[in-house]
Amino acid sequence: MSLIDDRTALAAAMDGVTDVNGHDRRPAAPRLGDAWPFLERFDVEQGLVLRPTWKVIVLLPQDEFKASEWMDDHLALIFAALRGPGWAESAEPALMRVGRTDAYVLEISLKMDP
Repeated sequence: MSLIDDRTALAAAMDGVTDVNGHDRRPAAPRLGDAWPFLERFDVEQGLVLRPTWKVIVLLPQDEFKASEWMDDHLALIFAALRGPGWAESAEPALMRVGRTDAYVLEISLKMDP
C-alpha cells in the first residue's frame, strides 16, 4: 500500500466508529471526535522492508474528566476498527496545539498490515 492508501484506509476505519469522524488529513478546524492519521516514522524490518508507523490523532472533549469518560467509552471500539487496516500498538492521551490553544487528544500508534 502507498502512504495515500494508508491514509484513506485509516480515515475509513475511524469513520466507522460511533462518535468519530475519520479524515485522511488534519481538518482545518478539528472538532470533538475528529480523527486523522499522522505519519510518525518508517521502521526497517528484516533489513529489507520499510514499514510506516502512524499515529492516529483523535480530538477529545476539552474537560479532563469528560476526556477520560470519552476514552472509556470509545477506546475498545477504536482499537477494533483499526484491526482492519493494521494493528494498534499503544494509545495515550496528550496535548496538541490546535489553533491558538492546547487541546486534549488521543494518540494511537499503529502499524499497517503488509
